[in-house]
Amino acid sequence: MADAMGAMLLPLFTGMELRITDKEIMVTTSGNGKAIAYEVVSSIPDQECQLKQSDGLLVTYYKSGDEIYRYPDSGSSKIKLFFKRKA
Repeated sequence: MADAMGAMLLPLFTGMELRITDKEIMVTTSGNGKAIAYEVVSSIPDQECQLKQSDGLLVTYYKSGDEIYRYPDSGSSKIKLFFKRKA
């Protein structure tokens, strides 16, 4: 089931770039995107950080070693969306 969900979700995230600054999250796909302001709701250093976006959405990012990931906003599947750090 998770493999099937991953195959369906992958095209939605292919080519996506996520840039987080101290004031906003910028999401772009193929050069098009938007910036969303946020505030930190809670943080456990080197483990997780919950952000409240200006659109009201609560998003939690997790850290495991050098990897940063989150779960999709909807659905009951717990598929990790990993973000590769650009140099």
